[in-house]
Amino acid sequence: MAYQITEDCIGCSACVRWCPVGAIHGERKQQHTISADICITCGACGRVCPSKAVRNQHGQIPESVKPKEWLRPLWNYQSCVACRICVQACPVGCIELAPAGANDGLKPGKPYLVKQAACLGCALCQSSCPLDVISMEKR
Repeated sequence: MAYQITEDCIGCSACVRWCPVGAIHGERKQQHTISADICITCGACGRVCPSKAVRNQHGQIPESVKPKEWLRPLWNYQSCVACRICVQACPVGCIELAPAGANDGLKPGKPYLVKQAACLGCALCQSSCPLDVISMEKR
């Protein structure tokens, strides 16, 4: 079920800027709407809304969290089989497999967060992992 924007919306468009799939529409200073058929329930819109006008699929107001404080995926490389499902699940394309010869502690052929600033902290990678090897943690 998609997120919804209430009449408390001030039309600041913060949610529009963070929506990875373009599901949010509206004019500045007017109430915005979320297209239910496009929304992937990542929650970014609710976390950035300054007027608390976004409700999640349970009708609750998501906690406001600054993007730099969003949770990020962390892999248990001992159990990860590099199936690429997390790479495909990421709506912003910020997960890739580490190249051969990778350094900085990366495991070649294993997934890693290549674009940390782009990560929405949506946990779609975690929920799609068939082996449950991804945890969402603070940076």
